[in-house]
Amino acid sequence: MNDTAQVNQAAYMGGWESYPFTVQAGKNAATLWLTGNAAASLADFRDNRWRAFSCGRSLIYQAEQQAFNDGFSTALAEHIAGVRHG
Repeated sequence: MNDTAQVNQAAYMGGWESYPFTVQAGKNAATLWLTGNAAASLADFRDNRWRAFSCGRSLIYQAEQQAFNDGFSTALAEHIAGVRHG
């Protein structure tokens, strides 16, 4: 694993440890988008779900928003890679 990958992994784990429910909410949002029923682009859907989850607090909770985005992107990556949970 290169240095950048190690830094990214550490940042993701930091978000998971600090905001576990937020990371899970991001994963759930990605799963919802992947059902194919979303009438918005991937980024618009993610941002809309973040605003709904955060109740508009996004300007003061940047670390928590990053944790949400990390969860969202992790769920997408797992879907692309074919990872099955459960």
